[in-house]
Parts: sequence; structure tokens; C-alpha cells
Amino acid sequence: MNRRHVNTAITAGLALTMTVGSVPPQAFAEMMQGDTAQVVAEQSDATGAAAASEGASQTTSQDQSEDNIASFANLNELHVAEGSDATLPQTVTATYESGATKQENVIWKLNGADAPATLAQLPAGSYEFEGTVDGTTQTVKQRVVIEATAADLAAADPAAVNAPDATETSNQSGITVESIDANPILEKYVGADYYGQIQSSSVKVKLSDGTETSAYVDWDDKSQAAFNAATEESEVPITGQITGVSVNNNWITLAEPYEVSGVLKVYVPRSTSNGSWIWTAAGIAPAVPSSMSVDYSNGQSYTCPVEWNEISADQYQKEGTFVVEGHLKNYPSMLAHCTVTVRAVKSVQTELTCTTLTGEAPSLPYSAAVTFDNGATEQIPVSWDSFDASLYSKVGSFTVKGKLNGFDYREVTCTVTVKDPKDVLDLNSLRFERVVGDISPLSTYVYFPVTQSNNTTYTQGYQVNWDNADVSQFQKAGTYTVTGTLVTYNESSAANGLKVTAQVEVKEVASIDSLAPVNTPVGVRPTTGGGLPYSVEVAFTDGTKKQCNIAWDPILDTQVASEGSFKLSGSLSYWTNTSSSSSTQVELGDSNRVTATISVRALQMPSSTSTSTLIGCQPNMPGSIEATMWNGSRGNFPVQWSTISQDALKNLGQITVSGYFTGSNIPATATVNVCDLEDSNIGKIAYVPGAGLLAPRYTSTLYLSDGSSFYPQYSSGQPYSWDEFPQELLDGKPGEYEITGTITGSLAKIHATAACGEVKGVNNYSDNGVTLGQSYEDWRVVYPGEEVNLDYFYVSGALQDGTTFNELGVNWDTYDRCPQKDCTITGTVAGTNIPVKVHVIVTKNWEAQPQTITALKGSDGTAMLPSYVELVSPDALEHPDYSHKYAEAKWNTKGFDWTQGGVVRGTATISFSTGNGMQTVDVPITATVKIASKATSVQGGTIWTVPGTKPMLPEYLEVRYDNDVSSEPQREKVTWDRVAEDAYAKDGSFKVKGKLQGGAEATITVDVCSVTSIAVPERITTANGVVPELPWNVSVATSDGKTHNAQVQWNYVRPSVYTGEPGQVTTVSGTLFASGLNGYADGTNTGLTVQTKIVIQGVEKAIDNGETAVTTKAGTAPAMPSKMAVEMSDGSVSTAAIDWDPIAPEKYERPGTFYATGHVVGFDAAAVMALLDDEGQKVGVDENGNVTAKVTVADKKAKKVALQPEAVVVNTTVGSMLELPDAVSVYFSDGSARDTRGGLGGIEIEKWTDTDGLDLSKPLAKKGTYKLVGKLKDVDNVNAIVYVNVSEAPRTITKLEAKSFSVAKGTSKQDLYAQMPKQVVATYSDGSTDLLDIDVWDLSNVTDELLNGTGTVEITGTVKLNGAKVTCNVTVVDQDAQTPDYVEPIDAIEIADNAKVSDLMEKLPSKVTVVMKDGKTKNETPVKWSQVDSLGRAGTEFEVTGLTDNGMTVKAQVKVTAHIVDIDVAEDIVVVRGTKADDVLAKLPATVTVIYSDGTESDVDVKWGTKGLSDKDFAKEGEVTVKGKVAGTDQKAECTITVVKSDAEIPASVEPIAGISVPEGSSADAVRKALKGVKATVLMKDGKTTAESEITWTEVPAAADTYGNSVVAKGVTVNGNLPVEVVVTSTTTINKVAVVPQITVERDAKANTVTGQLPKKVAVTYSDGHTDEAAVTWDTDGLNKQLAAVGEYTLEGSVEGATLKATCKLVVETPASEIPVRPATFAPVEVFEASSATDVLKALPKKVSVMMKDGSQEDYDVDWENVPALDWGAEDVTVDGKVRGTELTVSCMVRVKPRPAAKGLVIVDQNGKATTAETVLKVERGKAIDLAAAASNAADGALLRGNVTWTSSDPTIAAVENGKVKALKNGTVVITATMPVDGDAAAIATLAEDGTAETPVPQQLTASVTVEVVEPVVVQEPTGGKDNGAKPDVKDPSGKKNGKKAAKGSLAETGDNTAVTVATLGGTGLLALIAAAIEKLRHRAE
Repeated sequence: MNRRHVNTAITAGLALTMTVGSVPPQAFAEMMQGDTAQVVAEQSDATGAAAASEGASQTTSQDQSEDNIASFANLNELHVAEGSDATLPQTVTATYESGATKQENVIWKLNGADAPATLAQLPAGSYEFEGTVDGTTQTVKQRVVIEATAADLAAADPAAVNAPDATETSNQSGITVESIDANPILEKYVGADYYGQIQSSSVKVKLSDGTETSAYVDWDDKSQAAFNAATEESEVPITGQITGVSVNNNWITLAEPYEVSGVLKVYVPRSTSNGSWIWTAAGIAPAVPSSMSVDYSNGQSYTCPVEWNEISADQYQKEGTFVVEGHLKNYPSMLAHCTVTVRAVKSVQTELTCTTLTGEAPSLPYSAAVTFDNGATEQIPVSWDSFDASLYSKVGSFTVKGKLNGFDYREVTCTVTVKDPKDVLDLNSLRFERVVGDISPLSTYVYFPVTQSNNTTYTQGYQVNWDNADVSQFQKAGTYTVTGTLVTYNESSAANGLKVTAQVEVKEVASIDSLAPVNTPVGVRPTTGGGLPYSVEVAFTDGTKKQCNIAWDPILDTQVASEGSFKLSGSLSYWTNTSSSSSTQVELGDSNRVTATISVRALQMPSSTSTSTLIGCQPNMPGSIEATMWNGSRGNFPVQWSTISQDALKNLGQITVSGYFTGSNIPATATVNVCDLEDSNIGKIAYVPGAGLLAPRYTSTLYLSDGSSFYPQYSSGQPYSWDEFPQELLDGKPGEYEITGTITGSLAKIHATAACGEVKGVNNYSDNGVTLGQSYEDWRVVYPGEEVNLDYFYVSGALQDGTTFNELGVNWDTYDRCPQKDCTITGTVAGTNIPVKVHVIVTKNWEAQPQTITALKGSDGTAMLPSYVELVSPDALEHPDYSHKYAEAKWNTKGFDWTQGGVVRGTATISFSTGNGMQTVDVPITATVKIASKATSVQGGTIWTVPGTKPMLPEYLEVRYDNDVSSEPQREKVTWDRVAEDAYAKDGSFKVKGKLQGGAEATITVDVCSVTSIAVPERITTANGVVPELPWNVSVATSDGKTHNAQVQWNYVRPSVYTGEPGQVTTVSGTLFASGLNGYADGTNTGLTVQTKIVIQGVEKAIDNGETAVTTKAGTAPAMPSKMAVEMSDGSVSTAAIDWDPIAPEKYERPGTFYATGHVVGFDAAAVMALLDDEGQKVGVDENGNVTAKVTVADKKAKKVALQPEAVVVNTTVGSMLELPDAVSVYFSDGSARDTRGGLGGIEIEKWTDTDGLDLSKPLAKKGTYKLVGKLKDVDNVNAIVYVNVSEAPRTITKLEAKSFSVAKGTSKQDLYAQMPKQVVATYSDGSTDLLDIDVWDLSNVTDELLNGTGTVEITGTVKLNGAKVTCNVTVVDQDAQTPDYVEPIDAIEIADNAKVSDLMEKLPSKVTVVMKDGKTKNETPVKWSQVDSLGRAGTEFEVTGLTDNGMTVKAQVKVTAHIVDIDVAEDIVVVRGTKADDVLAKLPATVTVIYSDGTESDVDVKWGTKGLSDKDFAKEGEVTVKGKVAGTDQKAECTITVVKSDAEIPASVEPIAGISVPEGSSADAVRKALKGVKATVLMKDGKTTAESEITWTEVPAAADTYGNSVVAKGVTVNGNLPVEVVVTSTTTINKVAVVPQITVERDAKANTVTGQLPKKVAVTYSDGHTDEAAVTWDTDGLNKQLAAVGEYTLEGSVEGATLKATCKLVVETPASEIPVRPATFAPVEVFEASSATDVLKALPKKVSVMMKDGSQEDYDVDWENVPALDWGAEDVTVDGKVRGTELTVSCMVRVKPRPAAKGLVIVDQNGKATTAETVLKVERGKAIDLAAAASNAADGALLRGNVTWTSSDPTIAAVENGKVKALKNGTVVITATMPVDGDAAAIATLAEDGTAETPVPQQLTASVTVEVVEPVVVQEPTGGKDNGAKPDVKDPSGKKNGKKAAKGSLAETGDNTAVTVATLGGTGLLALIAAAIEKLRHRAE
């Protein structure tokens, strides 16, 4: 096979590579054994999708600002076929100084021009592209070889295709292949473009004659078929043959083919990274890329073709952003997306240039740049017109025309400059670098720099045929000269045949740094950057060192299939410059390979992670996941995530993204929280008519609703996309407007206030501060031809209303962008007439600052020389801010004598843009080297770390040398000896040695110690809306008894943590860093978590330390304080932000005074007194938190003064050393500032003049809040104020307990991890407990053998909070009843949001039910719960974690409910006076509306407290407040009942009043007297009711003197105050009044019954004899009293106009209803014979019905007289009586009925209870009881008529007489009662059924009862004959029991007082006892 053909075939596939010699024979043999089944990866469904990785490691823009790019990963040479649509990689891997890596966007150039979008238009040949990355001057190179197709080669040389590229010889020698060095591995990238042919592979062979050479393997058809079929991640065995070799340019056919086995590694696409960003103009279809970079399963990236979904035209008709989705053409399941931004076009590049050499067709620019208004550029392809070859056949220039493809097809031109290669190419400048051991041929491709017509430089490459480049001569270090001849594919090229000379410098490797072992999980092949290092340092024999890139050999799946270790090797290379503009990769050869040990370890758990994204945005997926190995060690391993469909990002919520560990088929998952913005309010933004909205052009960080940060991927700024603005805003009408929009590239809505107005002025900055002016000047200092790009020049300033802006553009006049001499560029601020000038100083004069280093004698100090230097132009020293450039320095130390020192020379390369490309200029620089014989001092000391954490050794140390005359030590980088892992594995101490760059040696001590406590306050208070002051420097107590400094890096504290109601508590966390050598920076990340609680407190008092006295200069905006100190409700001091109202610029235009106002954010109390200034104006803070500041505007020429610095707050704990700031930020009256965050830092605090009693040299001893005052350096008028809040020392952990647990036999390792306790129980010094998270378990002791058997092992865990070690036992059992399975669920716990945390903790169960694996056994197991910080607001739901004694984790769901905070007052009820209470209370509502703490409302039942309310409460006008108890709260509801008059009681008008007459000439007093009886009739509001009212007379005149004339008296009614008038007529005198007829009424008649009959007028006779009627007013006072009693009365009335009285006789009679007439008659009553008079009286009626005079009936009591007693056999009798209260009499017949005969005898006990023979009565010895005898049928009326005889069975125990039993001694007797019955003494016979009496039968009646005499017991003290009613055992006043215990069954024991009482009755109580017994028997019968 032709060698050329072979080379072409190998390199034709873009993504097909082959590596030889990488697989150990054993691993290869294992792979080749047995079944050839493929290991296939599962590819995620692309529609389920997950976003692509950003790269190996995410870094934020914030990180990058402090972390510079150190290097780029080397790019492998790219071979593509001619015409291929392949593209260059869009990103490169950048390694930062911190060691972090990230994919950075790269812009490619070819020969100084923009690179084509694809390689399709480039002819066959070799090209070197140069890439640039923003933020660094370093470049990256990409070598591309475009191979001619086989058809092209055949056309050129048909014989070359079929013949070897050597002289073929016969195989007469019988040569065979004896061995190959390693089995080849081929790689296929599924989805990339292939020609469908498996490529031949080169291997190193050893022939049978001992010759070593290379040979190619031809793979068989089976392997070709396997290659074609491979579509999934796999390893496929392949086979082939070697049939011939080339030796010394002779082709030898082998005697027999050599069989070769290899492996085809198949890799699949895993991610399409972050997609593509392109731009277009409105209405122009975007040109989406035909291919894109794809990340493959081995971590490599390749470009693959893409098929895009159709784009609808309406998507790009207006400005905005949208996403186009598609998929890989050859791998459709992999999604791709491209973000299209539609923007307005700012400019189009229409004039292009390029340079070529005579005879060579020019490489016309593939594209032209279109620049959009946001600064983004898009390369648009150009279609060039054809042109004749004669145009470039000679030196000169010509123009080619073309059109922009796919854009607007406008015409573009390219000016081609043709140069003679002899004039351009420096043929003797070539330089190569090689390493001994590299046996590859010298590169036959060389590069020359070519300077174009626009002064930019590109590299031109050519093939060269070397004359003397035998590789063997390069196997010894030295410098060699080689010559050669240039050849090109183009015969017309003038470069053909040119002779070149090159210098070959050969270096020899002295040593290669050893590499640390690489850990990888089982199944994961580590990749470069993903475990495998990118590079290693190599030292050469000439003393130089280089970081060499490593190309690692492929790793087979079998090598990582199980735990163990293996060696992996890789080849080394580095890049070196071969000319001033090109570089070449130097290979170190096979003899200089690097080896790393790969340790394969099992993982503890499946890996997952989470991230957040803004709705509609592709998430920034983590590039790696931290995974824990089985032994507890950790590692970060790269992960590739599937691409997420845009549809999945359209809704808020969570989505799950799948991925794989890079280099494996091990899946990983990520939860993506799709969030909205935490705050959608962008705030106030200036809008300038003519310039538009001045919104921020960039925003690096967005905060999401879940509290996380999000870094949007903007397409060159413009973070906001706004909706259509209001027309008035577009018209420029001043005012404020609400505008809306979205975050660019997302669906997140935003809103803002646009403040529209004219520009007042722009800020001018100078040494005198900042002033607001009407012009602006600036400067630039440039090199001749350097581009002055003012496209993004902005000014800041203020609008007329005070609204400030920062990014207002400038409209520039036409200017020379690349000036060659000094000039001034002019323009005007956009939207204004404000002029702007930029003065450009053009100079070639640049000088470096002097450099001096010191090194030890003989030590190479090259590394100490700066890699960058600062250049200063002496031509622009008056503008120091613009006269600096930073340039890359290159030092020539070759041959420098490091024993003598002297001057080292070098060059500093200035790199700048010329508008068409980059240009470099070298400036000579020097450095002075001092040589020292020794180092007099080297910085040392002690650092610390925690066990298991590698200490971060200081990167630099300070050193002083014996010749050092400087006061400052020299700071040098240190190379430390390697620290073994076991050195820091446990507590202890060790030393580390290192070597400084200058040769000095250093030693530091490392203490390894566990943390026992961290002095962080447990609580830190803050005001609502104020970021809390978290301590960053803390004291740490450690296990070695020492106290160390440490720093806390707090996690982002989201605003919701410090925004809310007072009392809100939130826990925040941070990471603890051990302090470095200086006690602060450069510390080790301990990995320990630090926590504190942020408590929002109410602001009770604002503290004005002088911040409200502000001074500024005229024209300078005052620097208002942003915050002030405030006293919190808990007594601590914090700061609160001040929200200032806008200050109009005219207020500070000229000297004077004005007042600025604002408000203290979070102020909610009234404890502040405002002060009065000299003008009487209140300044300071008022009771509502309003701030008034007095602003003094000084003259512009006045000396600047410092403003009072804002107070600083420090939070610390008792026992800590107080760390105070050494400087504070100070603002000055001229607008300048010294900010602690700026480059100059703040103003230094010289000393503390007032420490408030604190001893700063000792640990803090007492909690409290202290105010410290510090003197500022060089500032006299203000002081530094620091408030120190000292809280109690935090609790310390006294005990940690890990719970042992058991698992079932056969449990897998993954299941074991899932069952392991994740927390331990911590006991604190105050006795409280909590659960602390376990950071990691070391499971080394848990083996597969243990899990598959039974037994117990101990495992060790590390506590996350303090790194402490804990142990517990893991027991494997084979009994399901002994293996916990799960915990029975716990009912959700509800708790009100105003409850205490302790209330919740009490509600949590102390035990839970653990169910064993047998499903039957249940154990009640104690549980410890984690502490809850706060309950949160209503609606909050959270889980509390518990840990059972057997290691089970349990969760309790807690729901926080709202509590009632207020009750709406019930709607008032209005009732009319006199309404009944029941009717009023019935109107009270059954429910009231309550307001809950979450703002919701509901109706809740209420129970009104109406007790005590009665009719009288509503009998008069007024208000009655009723309170009620509301369900669910102690608060009371209230309802007001208003009692009002009825309409019938409200006066409305007065009826006309009749006039009166008085004797003519009567005086006014006489008239007033006459009017005294006049009353008004008032008509009420209801129109019906009238009432009489007194009149208050206001105007009473004297009467007319003449009879018949009249006057008018005026007054108002007492009832209603209504006006009245009465006509007073003069008349003659009345001398007689007629008698009024008598009125007769019944008693208690209504008064109106009488008044209604009284005449209103009476007949009178006047003195002149005539008669008339005169009105009379009757005196009815006492009428009601008269009507209440029967009798005769006289009523009098006043006669109008007379002194005589009218009289009327009133007769009051008794009412007929009260006059009894006739009683009713009684029916006879029946009574037994032998009844007493009382019994007869009981039988008689008690009342009688009597008819009254009016016919009604009334019941009257009857008084019976002479009621008789009835004897035996008595006759019927009539009893008379009187009706009580009357004279009436009544009578009633009493019929006598016989009593029944006694049927038996019963004994009745002392309690009146009938006894039987079985009854036992107990009597205490010495006491007596009374018994009685009665007929057994006494209830029927029977009585005993004979004598009863009583006997005792033993009178010595108890004697009986007449029923009285006396207890004489202990014992039992029978008491018997006997009554003989005969015909004479029988009981009354009962009536027979027919009514006749039955004759009794003679008999003897008897009954008995048992009496037991018992021991007496003293039950109480004597009471003097009085019964105190005390029961036995009653306590006396002393509290002691009185007496002894009662005997069993005694009266004292039974406590029966009745028996005692009856016993005391004696004989007199016998009849009463019998009566009682009879009554009881009767009642029982009834």
C-alpha cells in the first residue's frame, strides 16, 4: 500500500484516532478472552433531556475576576478531508491559576484574517490557526491538515495509489515480524462524519532480523463490519494482518502475514455543551451553523453535523431572542440548540484586505463582520467573484468584489496585496526544538510570519524537503543547523525552490516530576482534566523547566471493572516558538513517558446533584460531581449531561436530568429547579429622550426564587428584553413610567420604573473629586496605529430630578480610529448637547519600571523575573491613569552567570489591535540581579489543618538576603516537598521543607488537630432588609489545646433570610478555613460547616453618630450615608439601610444649605428624638423612622473635608480575641472616597481612643454591646465608630453518639449505604441535644464477605460540623425479626406559627414504632430529634429528622398553621329603646370574621357573653358593648349595640297652640305666669304619635293695654327644642268658674281614663258680666296615687286668664274583679279511723275557687276551723271553714273508713328501715339504739293495737327495754319483738271485697333482728356536747389525722351519722321512728 495513501486514509476521518502501546498485555488479554459481547452504554432519550456541561469545572465570572488563565490545553492536530464541512472547536479548555478549568470561547484567525466558519473552502494543505480568548493575551494554536482525496492523488500520480512509497524488493531473506510493542486501539466517534472505511493502523514492530520499524495493520472484513455496526459505547475486538514493512526506504513483503489483534473503542455523543449563539438583523433569516462541538463519552470534543428544526419567519421579524432546536444528523437522539439574537445592525464590514505571495492564489476572507448594536459581531460568509490568476502572478495589488451570503447580499470588496516571497519570508529564521529520545522525523512543514498591508501579521506555511535532517543526529543535546528547499502544491508559487536554513536545538530530559495517584470509581475511565492531570513539570539538563502536556493512553473498561490499581502512561509534549508568529509542538518521545498509578475504588452511593436555572434558560450544569469512595475518600469526577429540551424549561418546578460520569456508562442524575427571579423589580432606570433607556448592559449574577445564584449566558450583554414602552415615554414626556420585560433568553418577567427627563449634567472626575458638569474630557495614550475604539464609551451623571445613570453613550464625530499622531476626538453626549472631548496622545516611547531581584549564589533565578511588566510612557506622565500598559515579558537568561549577577535583558511585547487584527511591538527591558551568599531570614511559622485534609501550604514566603538593603523583604514563590497523605491523616504535627525561587530553603510546621469549638455567635440579629454582619475571622479551639485563627466563608445569604417580620429565625452556613501563616489568608479549607442563626429584630432606636451632617462642594452630588447604626429590640446594635429620596441637582448647584430626606428601612418603633439645628429644622431620625440630613454645599474652591464614616458592626463571643478593622471607608466633600473595597483601601485607624471599657489585649470576658471610637490617620474632623456585640460563648459539644445498626444478610453495598444513619446525636454543654450530619463514613471494614455472612464490624464516621470521628457497629444478621425494615409513619404535627419551638419539640414523639423485616415484629424504639431553628410562617411545611436508638432515620412532617391575630368588630346593631333583651340578643351574629397571621380571613363561631344583660340595659339611649369568646383564640370579639329612640319618640313639629288671654296691661311677669301652664303638642317623626311638651319661653312681652289687642310670646319645646309662638290677648278678669261634673272610676284605672274626661275648657263669668269658656289646665300630680286607693278626691285646674281654680270630684271604687261573690262546694274526703286531727287536716282541700263580681274565678286559701281527731269506729263528720280574706264560709264532708288488720310485725331500726331476721345491726359497746315495732302492712294503713314485748337472747351482751337496746359487751344477740293478737285486741279488720268487715283471726305477731356489739373507737375529740359534723379521719387544723383507725364494721368505719342521731333520740324518738318507718313503707308501696 502506498505510504502516501496510508497517511491519507489514516487522517481522512475527522474523528478517528489510533493509539499504540497503551494497553498492558494482561489487561488486553482479559479483554480479548471469551465472548466478544460489547459493553453498551444506555443513551438517554434526548427528549427527556438534560443540559450540557460547561466543562470540567464551573467557575463564575466573579471567580475569574480574581483568577487568571494560566494555560490552555493543547489541541490535537486536526486532519480532515478536502471539502469537509468540519469546523474548528468553538471552545478550548483553559486552566486557571487556581487550578480550576473551564471551557472558554475562542475566536480563530488564519493568516491574520477571521477564520472561515467551515473548512470546506480551504484547499488541501497544512494550516495553523491562532485563537484568542477574552481576558488574556495568551493564544492557542490549532494545526489543521486538509488531505487531498485518493481520487485527487490518483489523478496526480496513478502509480502512487497502487504502489508502495518505496522500492519494493523480493522476500528472499524470509523476513517475518517477530513481535509488536502493543496491541493497537482504534477509536470511533459515533455521529461524526466518516468515510465508512476502517483505517489502517501503525504499530511498532520487531523483525526477525532484529530490525525495529513501523508497520501498518490491514483490518479484516469482520472488523470492518464491526466498525460499521458500532453505534453504542463499547469495546469491540478486531483482527487484522501486517503483510509488509518499510525498512530504510525499501518495501519488504513479509514471508508470512503477522496476525494482529486490536480493540475498537466506540464513543458516543453525551452532550452538545451549551449550544451556539448567533446574531441576525430583523427580517433576515439566521444562518444557523451546520455543525457544532459535541462532547463524547471519553471526554473528547468533536464537531458533528446538525439538522435544525424549521425556523418560522415571524421569529426573527423583530428584536429579541429565541432558541432553535435540532439534533445531530448522524445521532438523532442527541438534541442540539442554538440561541438566535435579533438585534439592530450597527455596522457592516464592507472593505476587506488580505496579502498573498506571487504565484499563490490569495486566501480571501471567508466572511465579513456584521456588528450589532449590543456589540456582538457575526461573521457572514462572502461569495467572491472569480478573478484571473494573472492578478497575483506579480507584485502589486488588486480588488476582488463579493456579496454577503444569506444576509442582505450587499457588495463587499477585498484589496489583495501581492508580495514577493523573497522580500517577505525570512528564510533563515526558522527554529526547531527537539528532545533526545524523539525519533520522529523533523517536521516538513514550516511557518513564516508575513506582514500585511494593514500592518497585521499572519503565518504562511510551506512544505520543506530537508537536506540533512537525519533523526539520529538529534539524539544528543546541542544545536544543529539543517537546510532545505521549499515546495508547494502550486507550481506557479514563487516560493518553490527557495532555500531555507533552520536551527534545531536539542534538549535532554533530566527528570520528570512524579504524579500523585489518581482515584477513580469502579467503571469510570479517568479522563484528562477529569482525574488525569493535563501536564507535568519536566526538568532538562540545561537547567530549564517546562510544563509538558500529557497525552494519556486509552483505558479499557476491563481495567476499571473492579477494585484494584494499574499503571497508566502517557506521552509528553510542549509548544515552542519556531518563529515570531508561530509555534510547534515538541514531542518528548517514547523514552520520556510519564506514568500514573490509577486506584479503582467502589463508590458508596449513586451520585446525584442539583442545580437551579431561570425559567426558560438552559441551566449551568455542574461539570463534575463529588463522589465518595468506599473508604470514605472523596473525589470530584466530571459528568456529561444530556441536552435539555426547551419545552422542559417552560414551567416552574423540578425536572430530572440524566447524565453519565465521563469515561463510563455509570449514570448520574441531577435535579434542576426551574425558578423565577427572587425579585423581579429592576428598580428605577433613567430614560433620556434621544438616547433611550439606560438599563445596565451587563449583570453577572441573578438571584432565583429558591435562593440560589444563576449566571446567565448572555450574547454580549443586553441582559433585559423590554416590552413595548408607553407612547408618552417614547415621546420623551418627563415623568415616571412602569415598564415590563423579560431577562434576555428566559421567560422570567421583570418590571422597572423608567424615569424620563433631560440630563442635568455628567460626572467629571479629577483629583479634586467628582463634579456634575456640562462638558466632559478624557485621555487616551496609544502606540502609533493602535486602534482607539470609543464604540462603548459611556458617561455617568444625573437627570433633572436627581435620577442617576451610569451608561449614557456618546455620538462621536468622524475620527481616525488608528491615529499616527496626537489628536482630539469630539462628540456629544447622546440625547444632549453636552460636548465630549477625548485627547489622544500617540507615542512610541514606552519604558519599563526598573526590576531588581536577589538570588543565592549559583541559584537560577529566572523564575523570579516577572512574566508581565508595566510600561509607562514618559510623554504622558501628566495623565498617569492612561499612560500604563501591561506587557508580556520574555527574558534572555541563556548564559547568564548566576554566581556573579548583573543585568538581564529581555523584551516586553505590547499587543494591541489595529482594527484589522492584532499587532505586537517589542520594547527592550532590563532587570538587575543581585547575588547573595546566604539568606539571613526566611519566613516560617505554623499553619494548621484538620485530620484528613491536605494543608494548603503558602505559595509565597518572604525572605531577606545578606545583601538586601531594602526595608521590605523579597517575596518569592516556594516549591514544597511533597506531603504524604498519612502525615495529616490524624492529630499530630509535622514539618514541611521547601525551596524558594531564589534558592533559599524554608520550613514550616503543620499542626493537625480536630476542632472542638468555633467561636461564632449562635444568633446574629439584623433589621428587616439589612444584610447581617456575619463574622469572617473567628477563634477556633482545637484538640491540641490551642486556639487558632480561622476564617469563615459564608454561603450566599439570600434576601429572604433577612427580610421579614421581627422574630423570624433562619440558619445560615459557611465553610471554615484554617488561617495561613499570617493568621488570616491562604488558609486550608477544612471542609467543616459553620452555622449561625439570623434573627430579625425590630429597630427600636436609630443612632446618629454624625452621618446626617453632610458636606459637599457646589456641583458635586452629596455622598449620603447608605446606612446608620440602630439599636435592636434585643439591645444589640446593627445597621439599617437608609432609603434616600432623590436629590435634584439644582439643590447642590451653588453654595448654601438644604435638607435631604429618607427613611430607615425596617424601622418600626418610636424611640428616637429628632434634633433641632440652628435654623430650627429637625434633623436626625423622627419617631416614624424618617431621616432628615442637613447638607451644606461649600464653594468649589473650599478645602475638602471628610464625612462621618458609617458605623461598623462586629459580632463576636465571650472568650474570643476581638478582631477590629484596621481601616474604614471615608467619603469626602468633593465626591472622592477611600473605600476599603478599592485599590487604595480605606483610611487607617491610628489608635482606639475609646474602647468602652474593653481590654483589647485580652479575650472578651463579658457579653454586651460596646461602642469603640478610633482616631483616623490624617483625618481630624471625624472618627471611626465600631459597635461590638459580644454574645455568650457558643455551646460546646460534650458527647457524640453514633447509633449502631443491623442489616440483613445479603444486603448489597449500595443498600447498606442507603440504610446507614446519616446523623449522630450530639450532647451540648447546656444539656441539650441535636442531630449532626455525618460527612462521610469509612466503610473499609465492611466487605462483601461480611455482607454475605453474619457478624459485626466497627465503622468510623466524620462529623460534618467539626470533623470529629465517631464509631458505631454494623451487624449483619440472618434473622428478619432482628433486622429493622422501616419506621411506621408519624401523623403530621400541626402547630401555630406563634408557638415556641419548644412547644413543637414537646409534640414530637419520644418513641416510634420500628417494623422488622419479618413484617410482624414491632419495637417501640426511643428517638432523638434534630433541633428546629424556627417554625416559620403559616403555611410552612417542613420535616424534622429523628434518629432511633437502632440507627433508623425517621421523619416527622410539621405543618405550621396560622393563628388569629385580629378579630373584626362585629357590625353595630341598632335597636329601639325599650326592645326586649331577648329580641336584641337574638340579633347578635353567630360568627365573626377573624384575620389570621397569614393574612387570610374566615368566619368563626363566637359565643357572646350576655349574662347579666336585661331589658333595663336597652330601656334608654346609649351604647351597650357585648364581648364574646371566639373559637380558637383568647381574644374577645366585640359588638356594639346602639339603643336609640323610636320615630314615635323623635320630635318633628309642633301643632298650633291656642292663644291665651290676660287682663289688659298685664306685666311681662304676669304674662309669663299666665304662660306657665301652656304646653305644646309635639308631632313625632312617625307622623302619628304626639306628645305634650313643656315650653321654655324665650321672649315674653307685656300684655297689650287695650282689651282685644294681643302680643306674641315665643319659646321652644322642652321635648325637641322646637320653636313655638302663643298669641297673648288682653281681656277682662274672670270672677267665677263653673263646677265640673263628678268622675267615677275603678281603682287602678289608667290616668288617661280620668284626664280624658276632664274638660279642656270651663264656663267662666267675667267681671263685666259676660260669660265665656276658658281653657283649663288640670293639676294631675298625684293622680296615679289617688287611683291606687279607693276613696273620693278633688281635682283642681288652673283657668286661663284667671286666678280662680276649676274643681272636679273624683270617686275611686273597688274593681269588680276584686269583689268575691260565691265560693264553690267541696266533694267529701275519706280518712282512716284512728286518725289524728293533723291527718284529717291534711285530707281537707287547701284552696277553694270563688266567683268574683265580674264573673271571673279566683282561687282563695281556706282556713278550716275545729278539725276533729277520729277515734276507732268514729262516724262521718262535717268540717267548716272560712275563705281567707273574705267574709265567705265553706264546709266539707269527712267520711271515715276502717283501717285494715295488721298482717305481721316488723322491727324498724334506728334509721327507720324495716329489718328482717337476717339483718345484723352493729352497736358500739356502751352505747344504745332505739328499735320500733310496726305492722308489716302499715303502708296500707294498718296499725298495731296491742302491747309489744321486747326480749334479748343474751341480756349480758345487750339488754332491751321498750325497744331501747343497750350494748353491754362484745358479742351477738337476737332481739325479738312480740305482740299477742286476740279478738279484743286485734288490728282493725280490712274490708272484704264486698265492703263488709272481715273478722280478724286471733294470732301472735313476732319479729326479730340480730344485734352485734362491737369495740368502740374514738373518732373525734370531745366537742363540748356539740356535734362538729366531722367525719372519721378528718384532719385537725394542724393537718394531722385525729384518732385511730375505726374497727372493721364499726359505726366509725361506716361513717353512718344517721344511726348516731337516731340512737341519741332515746325513748322520745320511738314514735317518730315508727312514723318514719310507716311513711317509708307507704312510699315504697306507692
